Amino acid sequence: MTAKNWYLGIKKCQSLIAIGRIVGESVYPYDIGNDFMSFRLNFKFFDYCEVTILPLIPNLHWIKNKRNWATFSGLDF
Repeated sequence: MTAKNWYLGIKKCQSLIAIGRIVGESVYPYDIGNDFMSFRLNFKFFDYCEVTILPLIPNLHWIKNKRNWATFSGLDF
């Protein structure tokens, strides 16, 4: 599933779909458009298969609210 499908409300995005390793040590600025600068690292992405995140949630210690784990608020940023 793509982020576009999630954004358009076609399907919930509840999957892990990418895995990789950081290549190099340099963080560099990158203009993502309209003079908005983001920072990036270089990654080497591995082959993957899409996996639902739902059975993993109980074991992910950084998710405090297991029921509403995908809810964002202004405090998250």
